[in-house]
Amino acid sequence: MYLVENSRSSTTSGCPNGFACQICDALGTGHGSFIKPNGERYAEAHHVIPDSEQGIGSLGASNINILCANRHRQMHHGDVRIERMPKSFGLEIDGKLLSIKPFALIT
Repeated sequence: MYLVENSRSSTTSGCPNGFACQICDALGTGHGSFIKPNGERYAEAHHVIPDSEQGIGSLGASNINILCANRHRQMHHGDVRIERMPKSFGLEIDGKLLSIKPFALIT
């Protein structure tokens, strides 16, 4: 099991993508995150389908993306369109169409 740092906790353990922002990676913009004193990138877990909807699987790893703080805020407050697909999430963000794997499928 992998734990990703969020605003309420500072507990982390290894992350298969090195805590890289999945959207920044997909856009090829570099990593929009900073490096913490322990040498890891700061990252936040984003529930693609809001956990407040309490849908089946909304709290599972297949509903999580690893994002930098800027992209996490953009997902909540920006002009972003999301489509759930069988093995990825389709995102329209910054005028570009992306396919992002859920955290559970990162290897």
